Amino acid sequence: MKNVMLLFTLFLCSFSFAQNSEFSTYDLKKVYSIIQFKPIKGLSGLNQQELNQYFNMVEADTPMLKQLNISSWYYCDYKKIDNYDTYNYYYKDISRDTYNKYCKEINALMLLDGVIIQPK
Repeated sequence: MKNVMLLFTLFLCSFSFAQNSEFSTYDLKKVYSIIQFKPIKGLSGLNQQELNQYFNMVEADTPMLKQLNISSWYYCDYKKIDNYDTYNYYYKDISRDTYNKYCKEINALMLLDGVIIQPK
């Protein structure tokens, strides 16, 4: 029985770690494409080249990327339901499963676009 509990605990720890890993701008670009993100505020009007330059700038700014990870983690843990509805209000509707799978990246995209603001 102890072995089962130990294995279960290790599984939960590894699952928790995977869920809390930081994303990169490569991940943002991938999710941007998967969900067919269409910016409506701060990122609207940027063509593909300008958008790539913007993501490269975010990647180069380590403190900014770190803060983006922290802020999107906060939104996924504490505002998941609210921001799912916010996303579907402003952007092309996505399923709850898609939102849950890419929660941090989607919230980061909304933060960068200016639809949601950095938590205080």
